[in-house]
Amino acid sequence: MQNSTIGIDLGFGDLKYYTVKNGDDPPKEIIGKFPTAIALARRGGIRGLDDSHRRYRYLDNEYLIGTDALSSDKAMTIRDLDLLIDYAPLLVSRVFERLITRNQLALNGDTALAVGLPLGEFFSKKQKLITLLSDFEVSKRRRQISDIKVFAQGQGVFYDCLIKNDGRVNKAWWGKNLVVLDFGFNTLDILCVKDGACCKESSCMIYGAGICRITRDLGDELKLSGYDLSEPALKVTLVEKKVRQFGKTEKIGAIIDELTKEYAQYIFNEVYARVGDNIKNAEKIIIAGGGAYYVKNYFEEKYGKKFIYVSKQPEFSNARGFYKFRTAK
Repeated sequence: MQNSTIGIDLGFGDLKYYTVKNGDDPPKEIIGKFPTAIALARRGGIRGLDDSHRRYRYLDNEYLIGTDALSSDKAMTIRDLDLLIDYAPLLVSRVFERLITRNQLALNGDTALAVGLPLGEFFSKKQKLITLLSDFEVSKRRRQISDIKVFAQGQGVFYDCLIKNDGRVNKAWWGKNLVVLDFGFNTLDILCVKDGACCKESSCMIYGAGICRITRDLGDELKLSGYDLSEPALKVTLVEKKVRQFGKTEKIGAIIDELTKEYAQYIFNEVYARVGDNIKNAEKIIIAGGGAYYVKNYFEEKYGKKFIYVSKQPEFSNARGFYKFRTAK
């Protein structure tokens, strides 16, 4: 029997998802992501050019999603959580479509969702998200989902460590004092764990402290050299460490390394100002999210490698942890 629980990390930069196909022997992990990008589809389009873009009809409009939306001049910049939640059914329908067509999963009305929201607005927004995802229609396909659990981002990272793949507790992480740093694109979520339990009072979110801070500074630097890049283009440039324009390619690894170093110092100061006592009493700092790749070495230099734990495939740690918690024995 196939598993019908999906862990979804609804981020501003990318949507990440995780599930397991239990019909295979052994069960197969399925992970995926796509840009959290949405654009109104052009009316008509150009035959032969626009035909390959999959269109999704939602609330009386047609939209492009993910990579198809990035190149559109009608792309929406989603930086507001309410806007992200408003379009969550559209994004989740893309997850269903991928799992059904690419992975041959039989998803139906019994499918359970475990979804994450930014920690700072989790309590005020979770009911709105549940309401929208419980009954929605995209491209004339109606989905009614009765089993929806919403988590705070960062919780999934903790559960990813605490729960083994077979659903049992990993005793190495049981009862610990921990600080979880979940680096998203827009936000840095800081989850404090005391004696093995998530502590709401000590946890917090820093808006604008995600990797967007590096892309913003990178954009300013590149403008001085005549490059004026959009945010999606800057994200690609950050990963590739080179910039392309008018047929010319320039390596900019040194600039990115310097900006990343400055970003890490900023994070050290901001995090310690908020949860310094928790760090002093912690047994580990867990680093996760897509930004983990950029700050890992700096944290290890500052605190020592034994004190820092980087999640496996850190950008998927939340989605994987949400799934593990919902399916734990």
